[in-house]
Amino acid sequence: MRRSYVLKFFVLMSILVIVLFFVAGDLGQAQGQSKGKPDKPPDKKPPKLKCNNDGICQTEEYDCSKMPEEQPCEDCLCKSYNPLTIEQDTKQIAKGSRFVCSTSRVYQYKCIGGSYNGNNIIGDYEDTWASHPFEGQLIKATSIGDIDHDGEKEIVGVAYSSNTKGKGYNKFTTYEHKIYMFKDGSDGSPESESDLFGPLDNQVWDSIIADVDTDGLTNELVVANWYSIIIYKWEDGVGFKQVWASPDYGYRIYNVEVGDADNDGDNEIVLAMWDVGCVYVLEYLGEDSFGNKIWSDPICTEMVPEEYWNPNISPGLRVDTVRVVDADNKGMNEIVAGGNNNRFMVWRNNLETGLYDLVFVSPDLGGCTPGIDVGDINGDLKNEVILSPSDNATIYVFEYVDEYDEYMMVNSISFDSHLIGLEVGDIDNDGRDEIATHSGGLRIFDFIGDILDFGYLQETYFASGGGYFEID
Repeated sequence: MRRSYVLKFFVLMSILVIVLFFVAGDLGQAQGQSKGKPDKPPDKKPPKLKCNNDGICQTEEYDCSKMPEEQPCEDCLCKSYNPLTIEQDTKQIAKGSRFVCSTSRVYQYKCIGGSYNGNNIIGDYEDTWASHPFEGQLIKATSIGDIDHDGEKEIVGVAYSSNTKGKGYNKFTTYEHKIYMFKDGSDGSPESESDLFGPLDNQVWDSIIADVDTDGLTNELVVANWYSIIIYKWEDGVGFKQVWASPDYGYRIYNVEVGDADNDGDNEIVLAMWDVGCVYVLEYLGEDSFGNKIWSDPICTEMVPEEYWNPNISPGLRVDTVRVVDADNKGMNEIVAGGNNNRFMVWRNNLETGLYDLVFVSPDLGGCTPGIDVGDINGDLKNEVILSPSDNATIYVFEYVDEYDEYMMVNSISFDSHLIGLEVGDIDNDGRDEIATHSGGLRIFDFIGDILDFGYLQETYFASGGGYFEID
């Protein structure tokens, strides 16, 4: 019995020695290999640019080390345009576009022909001009109007750039912006490029060219930069000169409008204020200053869908877009606005109190209503309210019915793209306003027929590529 244990012990020890021998050999081999130079990693080649040939220049398709005319992807090659011809007596579209490599471009679209459908011209449209890429990012700040008081329209883009400093809790970002003015005959280069304005705490968001002081002589450029506005005036020999800046209002400004909101013959500045549920009206006080700040009636917080509630900002209701126009065809202007309560609202100035009363709120339309405008789409010399919720891709037409003193939906069209912006204007010069939208690209719709209830909306143009725009 004892011999059996001894034999088993001897066998186990032999196996252990053999295992240790092989393990030691492996370790020695590994140590020997570690003393040599490591294998050289393979050279990393820059990622190959993708090119999907869809006509839209995307960031991954653009080579920032090359000039625009040397781009390897055909989508990013600059189209050859004739010099800029700005229509003075008819309307066109100016569209700003955030480009790539921290640059932007401005495009012009015009009607270049068309054919009649009854009394309606169905226009043929084309991008007829584009600026060279320029520094800074455009959001909505592209405008058309006579800014240098020479009697002719110009196209103006206001682009911002950012500068971040510090780390952690000390990290902060400031913004500067430039104003680019393009005149008739431009080969893509600006006629004027301002110095950098700023620094500011927020980026430029919107702009408008208008006769803000109602002097009938010169227009001004109003620039909204989230929480405040700045007014610039062109001065021959100097360029763009700041003439007034508002205080920080504490609420974000999504859209700025200029018009005679109280029907006293003088223009006001009307601001679409996020996070308030009201519109904000500024009156001209003379000597390039504005005040007499008037809040409109607020919108009921019960009209805000729960998904838009913000626990940090009460009531979380945001007005996105404002228009000052005669929406009810009674010869007096109203303020029409859309917002994140899925409706559109109408305010009217109260001649007795001087305040702006909320006189109409539409039904829930199924999505935010940042795309809203007012115009005559069927040529009957009466305005309609046209809007489209951003989520359900449907354009609605509302007509004011005097008998009921309310706006009633009379037509609509659905399409297949998320909508961001909408404007109306007679682009083909047939006496009827077309509807242009920023929805998966630039889309133009015509109303076919004469009677709103029986005619229909038809998409008559589409061009790929995003960007906010203005019609003038």
